[in-house]
Amino acid sequence: MTLRRKWGVWIALTIACLLMGILTGLQSTIATPFLGPVSTLFVLIAALPGYRELIRITSLKQGLLILFALSLFAYLVEIAGVQTGFPYSSFAYAETLQSFLIAGVPWTTPFGWVPLILSSYFATRVWSGQKKGAWMVFW
Repeated sequence: MTLRRKWGVWIALTIACLLMGILTGLQSTIATPFLGPVSTLFVLIAALPGYRELIRITSLKQGLLILFALSLFAYLVEIAGVQTGFPYSSFAYAETLQSFLIAGVPWTTPFGWVPLILSSYFATRVWSGQKKGAWMVFW
């Protein structure tokens, strides 16, 4: 991919995130049925670059195994938070998300949490200069 094309992709993603922020802000003032699915779509799109990079530096099988383990961890933490209030405090997800809930947690939770973990891992790799495998994410 050329540098010009990479910049185009980043600009498009930035605009998409800006629009998502605007739509999320408007959600409290206007009740439109498309905001839930649009929010879900943006969460899924935002997760793809991290997933792609993980699979690029590992094998498909190893990458999918790591994604499954991290997704399961994200669900367990969120379910514990919703059911018991631990580790953050008592909270619940609003019905306005218009998303399928599993034990009170949206099904898109791993698509929000896992890219954050992966981004931290990739930043650590770049800053430390280490070229270890993706399993380093667990240490």
